[in-house]
Amino acid sequence: MGEQGWFEGQRVELIDGEIILLSPQSPQHCNASERVRRLRDKAFGEQYWVRRQAPIVHGEYSEPEPDVCVVRGSLNDFAESHPASSLLIVEVSLSSIKYDYSIKHSLYASMGLQEYWILDLV
Repeated sequence: MGEQGWFEGQRVELIDGEIILLSPQSPQHCNASERVRRLRDKAFGEQYWVRRQAPIVHGEYSEPEPDVCVVRGSLNDFAESHPASSLLIVEVSLSSIKYDYSIKHSLYASMGLQEYWILDLV
């Protein structure tokens, strides 16, 4: 549906088969997400790709787009498909703390994720 332009100009993600409309990002959210990405990029080095707001695949019905996601491999390793696993996911929360603690936490746990952080900007 996304490739057909159904969500043009909107931020959405697929969670358990449901299309979730995401809020526009505040300057604080963008700034914090980028700061986290840069810090993690320095910490993990060349064997990992620190992605910002990019999809990670979980089965047929979920494709969340975490604020920051650390995956094993390089940018070139994922030229044809999104990663299906991650070492660390960070969600930056200004207005979505309940969603991040409940829905996202459950989804990431079902993926076998070892590390999930929530940066609460409030």
